[in-house]
Amino acid sequence: KGRVGRRFIKKVADLFRACRERSMNSEQIVIFVAVVLQRTHGVKAAKDIRKLLERRMDLWEEGKATSLVDGLEDECLSANGGGGARDEEAMARAYNGKVLSGRLRSACRNLVNKDCGGVLQPDEACTKTGKPVLDVLRSKHPQMRDCPLDGRDPATFERYDRCPAPLPPSITEEVVAKVASKLSGTAGPSGVDAVALANWLLRFGQESQAL
Repeated sequence: KGRVGRRFIKKVADLFRACRERSMNSEQIVIFVAVVLQRTHGVKAAKDIRKLLERRMDLWEEGKATSLVDGLEDECLSANGGGGARDEEAMARAYNGKVLSGRLRSACRNLVNKDCGGVLQPDEACTKTGKPVLDVLRSKHPQMRDCPLDGRDPATFERYDRCPAPLPPSITEEVVAKVASKLSGTAGPSGVDAVALANWLLRFGQESQAL
């Protein structure tokens, strides 16, 4: 929220713009969001969270992305290694927070699926096949194919006598608000869910418009 939130949204918008202009890879957007928004154990007060976010964004702008990634890995390892079974009070707080933020499906899933598993490492055994996870993932992806550019393959880069000029899409505030209201779920390594993304798009004024 406030100045720190607007700075974060503006930086995300700048990264998307650089990605569209082909001056950087899209992976940097995912990395930036993950390293800046990663929760840190013991940092709970609003003013402390704002200072932490600002310090992380300062480090990113100073070109210290590698240090931020190292810190993110340490936080994740310490969180996974030191956590035990959650008590009923912690589960109730998590449920209440998700309900208040509109994530009803996720809140109910956590209540009815108490024995859910976590993320498996590449060398661990798959729970369904018993094979290493890395081998299972490799079996799901076909071998790469070279696309001939000389026209030998008619399904690749077909030739057309006429190519119509593309028209720029007309996206208004109403369209963005309508789509944002229908977002649901979460995906990807950045940890951003539908509620957070909708807030980014609608609640930060000029920064949201740039995004």
